[in-house]
Amino acid sequence: MSRFGNIKKIYSIMSKKSLFLWLFSGFFLMITFSLSIIGPIAQKNMIDTSIKEHALSIKWLYILILIYSSIVITRLVSNFLSGVAGVKESKNFIFYFFYKVLHLKKTLINRNGSSFFYDILASDSENVVRFITSHTTFSFIFSTIQSLIILAIIFTWNKIIFFVVLSYLILISLVTLLASKIFKRIFSQIRENSSMFVSESIDKISNNFSIIHNSIYDKILERLIVFYNPLYKTFKKHLFTNISFESLTQTLNLLITLFIVVYSTQLVIKEELTYGVMIALLSYLQMAKEPVNSFKVLISTLNNADISIKRLLSLETFDTNECSYKLKKVPSTDIKSIKVSNLSFFYKEAVEKSYHNINFSLDSGCLALVGVSGEGKSTILNLLIGENTAHSGDIEYDEISEKQFNLEFKNLIFNIYSQNIEIFNKDLYFNLALGKSVIDKEEIEKIVEKIKLELTHLLDSLADNIENFTKIKDIIINNEKFRVLLHIMDITPNFSKLKKDDELFYLNFIKELIENRELLLNRMIKIEFDRTYIIKSEIEEIVKELGLQSLENRDFGENGNKISGGERQKIMLARFLLKKNWSFFILDEPLVNLDSINEKELLSLLIKYLKGKKGIIISHKFNLIKDLSDRVILIEDGHIKQRGKHQELININGKYKELYETFCENVKF
Repeated sequence: MSRFGNIKKIYSIMSKKSLFLWLFSGFFLMITFSLSIIGPIAQKNMIDTSIKEHALSIKWLYILILIYSSIVITRLVSNFLSGVAGVKESKNFIFYFFYKVLHLKKTLINRNGSSFFYDILASDSENVVRFITSHTTFSFIFSTIQSLIILAIIFTWNKIIFFVVLSYLILISLVTLLASKIFKRIFSQIRENSSMFVSESIDKISNNFSIIHNSIYDKILERLIVFYNPLYKTFKKHLFTNISFESLTQTLNLLITLFIVVYSTQLVIKEELTYGVMIALLSYLQMAKEPVNSFKVLISTLNNADISIKRLLSLETFDTNECSYKLKKVPSTDIKSIKVSNLSFFYKEAVEKSYHNINFSLDSGCLALVGVSGEGKSTILNLLIGENTAHSGDIEYDEISEKQFNLEFKNLIFNIYSQNIEIFNKDLYFNLALGKSVIDKEEIEKIVEKIKLELTHLLDSLADNIENFTKIKDIIINNEKFRVLLHIMDITPNFSKLKKDDELFYLNFIKELIENRELLLNRMIKIEFDRTYIIKSEIEEIVKELGLQSLENRDFGENGNKISGGERQKIMLARFLLKKNWSFFILDEPLVNLDSINEKELLSLLIKYLKGKKGIIISHKFNLIKDLSDRVILIEDGHIKQRGKHQELININGKYKELYETFCENVKF
């Protein structure tokens, strides 16, 4: 997308109220510039009249005071309105794009680093808001018009001064244009080098224990200096370039001012020019240069914002695995089966790590994926849940391609116990409830009935307006809860991108949903209840079973750095056991960082909750595989090499038996 297209897209995100405030601030700025043109003429008339009458012209003095007072007031109002718009949009932009970041795939966040996205949210959003709510564009437009009017006035006074001022403005404009191109390239280098240095710094701060423990802080500082040096050189380049252009600009300013003073003084002596005109000329000279200064600020601000705009809008284009509503088929009941057919995948940065023709299905029981570390077992799980996309082959849920399910809907299908433990710097109950409202069992029926009534009313509204696309759109957009639910189920398009020809197609799509409204309604009630509420007694039971009472009323620190590895595992397990209405469970290397006693207790708890349910296990712990899985797949060199039940495979010479015997040598179970 072009620079203009990017700016247009950014303004489309801006709230209507802020846009109105910004435009209104531009109106007051226009009045300011208009009054500024009249000011020097009033000066001229006051001086010339006073000299002629040998007394101060009170009339023109009052007019001059009125003009300058109005300039101050309109400027203040303009700045105030622009400032209010900026404050409002800072909040709007941060939360708008924070929402986008939250919907990105975890693999994408891991690949780019959290600091990359934090920099976008904290720095880039502020740069963009500063640009879109500033007066730079208005100032350039109004000052250019003002300058043309001033040149016309100067032309009527003295043609030589007119041509000199015009030549000066053309020359200074060319210098400014050249400077802007150079500064754009320098600023781009600064942002690139700065991001690398910040990322490297955060990495070292996060690992400061290892640095101090191994007494390598001097080596680390040396490495940081290597990353900082390109940034330092770019800063120096910016400084010297800025000084050079500023010196050239100031020299040209002094020369033109000197010429106007000397030449107009001679004209006054010859009585070819009045003192009032001379003073007005000097005032107009400063104002005539304003478009150049405004252009310089505009280009500088735009160059500053350009990269930020691109980085912000990149969040719109990152793959979130959301599919077109045209492909969507929304199951209203739980998924019964998964089928993986001829699945192949490789990493672009490590082509040798490839997986070919992976085939399996799961419609009952538990499947274990086994292999040495690095064989791609977790990659297969990421393909299942949509974090990665296969290069060939397909995954089907109830014979429907996974391409017809967005990432959020897949998260409803699976209950995942991940090896990547995420702990909030909050207390125990927040980490288990995850911000949901904690309720008593007695409240469930009342809450479900309330949700049902709200959703029924909204579905009735859709049915009543099924032929009117505009009303359907308004119903969805204006009800946040309904809009979020439809987004989770991926059955609503991005209305801002919807083409006119697609409106009828979408209305027909809504009709099909309404025809199956009871199934749809039940599914939506489940989703809304589970994402909003959690049962108090269930939390208390899990806390007791896992022995987490000692963690109550404590903040856990950044990513749980104030609690032990075993306690972090237990919190993840508690979260896993509290999730409701899923179709398949996934255990990705559970029960690590636990002593043998805790491991045995938690294994018993997993068996109690998961026995007989459908799911997939990845683990090096064969006691877990033996007790929970019905069948096993062994992956080696990117291919499935062995299949069968645990007992069958340990009786056959092969990699599975080798891994099992190695495990038995180290662990008794």
